[in-house]
Parts: sequence; C-alpha cells; structure tokens
Amino acid sequence: MGSRSSRSLSTEEANARLKAKNLVALEPWHGQTAQPWKVKCLICGHEAKPRLGGLNTRTTGCRPCAYKEREKALAIEHRNNAIALLADNGFTPLEEYKDSRTPIKCRHTCGNTAMVVLTTLTQSVKKGSTIMRCQCQKGTGAFAKGKAEQAIQEMRDAGHEPLEPFKTTHTRWRTIHLECGEERRSTLGSIRAGGSGCYPCSRKTWKHPDQITAEEATAYVRSRGFEPIDEYSNSQKKWKMKHSCGAVVTPSLTNLKGGSGCKVCHSSFNHMEEAIVYLLKHTGHNALKVGVAGAESADRRMRDNVRNGFAIVKTWDIATGQEAENIEQEVIRHWRQDLNAPPNVKKEHMRSGHTETASMRKVGLQRTIDHIDSLVYSQEQLAA
Repeated sequence: MGSRSSRSLSTEEANARLKAKNLVALEPWHGQTAQPWKVKCLICGHEAKPRLGGLNTRTTGCRPCAYKEREKALAIEHRNNAIALLADNGFTPLEEYKDSRTPIKCRHTCGNTAMVVLTTLTQSVKKGSTIMRCQCQKGTGAFAKGKAEQAIQEMRDAGHEPLEPFKTTHTRWRTIHLECGEERRSTLGSIRAGGSGCYPCSRKTWKHPDQITAEEATAYVRSRGFEPIDEYSNSQKKWKMKHSCGAVVTPSLTNLKGGSGCKVCHSSFNHMEEAIVYLLKHTGHNALKVGVAGAESADRRMRDNVRNGFAIVKTWDIATGQEAENIEQEVIRHWRQDLNAPPNVKKEHMRSGHTETASMRKVGLQRTIDHIDSLVYSQEQLAA
C-alpha cells in the first residue's frame, strides 16, 4: 500500500501563515512544513529558521518577542500583586513600583510615610510579625517605642536588667545578670537563640556532651519549645522533634545549645505551605539539578536556572514545604552516598544551587525521575 500524503501548501498560503505571525520569508518557499524556513520578525527584525508546522502552536512566531510579552505580563502581574499586598497591610504607594527589592515610598494608615521593601514585607507577613509592617523612615514614635519595650521585656525575662537603652538586636547591650549580680554585655539575638547571656554562670551547669542524659536533653529541648519525636541518642546526631510552630525539624542537641533554633521560623521558605520539587537538566554540563520552591515562587526560581542553561524536566506538587525539602535531601543523599555522584557544576557557573547537582551519566535521568516518583508516592501514603 502506498503512504498517504497531505496536501502541500502553496507559496501564497505559506506566506499568509507567516504574516499572521508577524513574520516575512527571507528565502523561497520549499513546500515542506516540517523543514526549517529562514524568516525575519516584522516587529523586532530577529532572524530565525522555524518550521512552519510548529508555528501553529505559538501565539507569536518570534521567540524573542514572545519572551518579551511574557516578561511584560509577569511584570504587570507582580506589580498588581505588590500593590494588593501593600493595600492589605495599610500602605498606599506614593511612587511607581519597580521591583520587590527596591524600596517604595508609601503612606501608612497611621499617617506616617514609610519606605517599604516588598520582600521584607512578604516575609514579615508570612511569619505573622506586626513589628515590620509599619517601619517609618525616622524610626521614631509608637513603632520604635513598642520595639524597645518588647526588647527590654525579653531581656528581663532572660534574667538581665538593662543598664542602657536598646539599640539593635545584634548590638552588645550592657546589663546586670540577676543570678550573679555581675555586669554583662550580650546581644538580644544571642538571648533569643537560647543563650544565657552570662558565660561564667553557664559554665556552672555545663556538662560534657557525653555526660548528658536523655532526661536532661529532653528537658532542655522542651524549654526551647520543642517536643521530641524520636529517642535521644547523642548530642551530635540529628534528633527529630516538633517545634511549637508545628514544624517537624531535625537539629542536633549541640546545634540547639550553640544557638540554633527552628529553621522553619527563621526561613523565608515557608515549610508549612504548599511547595514543589523540581528536576532540571543541563545538556552542556551533562548535569541534573534537584530543588524545592514555594508554590508562589516556583516560576521565578526555575526561570533563574533556565537563564543559566538548565531545562525543566519535571515538577511534583507537594503538600508542604517540609515534605518537599525532605524529598530533596533524600535525593541528594541518594546521589552522594548510594551512587557516589558529587556535585557536577562549578559554583561560578550558577548563581546558586551548584551543591544540588549531579552527573546525569552517573545518576541517570529516568532513574532519578523514578526515584523521586517513589519518594512522592511514599510521602502521600504516609499522609493518607
């Protein structure tokens, strides 16, 4: 039987299709919709060799013009979201919005004028903070007074009586430690991290890590707002526990005593909201990259990597950021320990995330997809 052939396009029909996509031919029509055809964009002048058959799936024929339209639409969307967020928190913009990292002059409902950074405001709202929502230019008035009163109360709750006004969280603050009556110079940041603010007094109750009992360790983490899930083994090993914020984390006792806390509470990445796990590949480096992002910031995070030459392979929707991060860490552990695959992209070739890469030849593209599929399935089964 002979093969069935489709009707070929005439020169007029082919040129009409180009014109509909704002393109013009730079060479005669060869009659094949699957063969590259040299054309030029009537808008920007960019020259390319698309296949006429592939133009049907595009909204515009010129890729650079399509990217510009997409960026313009995203910019408008980001601007509208930013203005809505400002309005929700009582701010009215007094100048044109540029981007999330550029301060924008606003008037707050309290009447004060403030320079607001959208990135800072977003993180503040996610953490439930009310301190950073109206940070006026002069830093005086009710805002500064309330912040100073809160700092003084925190220091007194930790057993210190301030001897001078509060400045900043990381500025050494002269206080009297009430337990020993001596003057000390500690920071509010170290107190918040769980420090005593008095080294001599802390040494009185100090024990070698190997001498700490499970009961003492449990009592300590509970005093820091954590409830153990697994049994305590030693001070260096990761210990699964639940923080008062609801997040499940795995710090070691040594890290907690050194000032670490709940990484969820101190991270801009929300571990309790929906997130995605994504897998990217870089043909030039023959590399795969695994990563996580919040559902709202996923597009931006992946676009940053696409600009570095990566292509999106697959994404997985995950119920919480904590579960997504667990999957990411298990993939990296599998690459490094089970497959002996170190990072495959140098730091200078990426803005960030080079430690989350591996050789595609060593770990395998389909094998990695299957491994992540199984991890996601296991996570869903546990949640069911």
